[in-house]
Amino acid sequence: MKKINLAALVPNYDVDSISDEILETIKLISKEIDQVKVKNLIGEFKKIFQGEYPGYQSCSTDYHDIFHTLDATLAFVRIVHGASLAGKKYKSWDIFLGVLATLFHDTGYILPVTDKTGTGAKYTLNHVELSVDFVEKYLQTKGSYNDLDFEKIAAMIRCTGVSIDLTRVKFPSKEIEDLGKILGAADLIGQMSDRNYLEKLLFLVKEFDEGKVPGFEGELDFFKKTISFKKEAEHRLTKTLGGFHKYVHLHFKHRYNIDEDLYQEAIDHHIAYLDKVLKEQPNFYRDFLRRGGIVKKFQTKYEK
Repeated sequence: MKKINLAALVPNYDVDSISDEILETIKLISKEIDQVKVKNLIGEFKKIFQGEYPGYQSCSTDYHDIFHTLDATLAFVRIVHGASLAGKKYKSWDIFLGVLATLFHDTGYILPVTDKTGTGAKYTLNHVELSVDFVEKYLQTKGSYNDLDFEKIAAMIRCTGVSIDLTRVKFPSKEIEDLGKILGAADLIGQMSDRNYLEKLLFLVKEFDEGKVPGFEGELDFFKKTISFKKEAEHRLTKTLGGFHKYVHLHFKHRYNIDEDLYQEAIDHHIAYLDKVLKEQPNFYRDFLRRGGIVKKFQTKYEK
């Protein structure tokens, strides 16, 4: 019997399929969460990233794109479902706000129509607070949210900031702290488990260059440091973010009868493959990044 991997569960890079699985997983968490409200929220998120939201351009970052956010959102609801199976109890409204926070956690990369230079990547170092600002403006256009809702969403979004000291974040409740840490975990495992993660790192290098993110010297050095980043990510997931990512195992067991953590398997596979390529072909590593036609897309955009 062929082993099932994460990418086989939901069609890759299909907005509607990922959105549908988010909705199906929410049904598993609680029947009290308003499906219509979630569906409408996902619809508005799509408009924001596709350039159909008043006052804003479409998403201009190729790594932090619409699929990254959808992957993070699917990971978020999967972890919450696993946590609920383990006996964790969260209010339906707080879970909904967590979904909103995840969908909007990278809106800080979305440029206003008046911003004509570069891409949203130039805001990499402060995109978290810009995302919080975006959410505040968004909620003001709606009549169903109050100040406490905004405080909850803002606290959860801040859990995605790797340079933010979470002990200084003001969480309105322990439940929101849990959900925020689940969001932080989902943000990490969602991107690192992406079938095209290694290929998309080419675009992340460009984003970091534009955003003046320190800590690496060129593309090859960035790929080499991706190997050690796995250990940093594991420490963040286990310690800083409370180990909530482990609950996703229970989701896979319940939803698909797969008694494994498919996120961890995908991440381990990516890093092991990259490590092997860099050791054996350090000068030709791009030749071994073959998925999704991404290397060709990158070369067409930046090197021709």
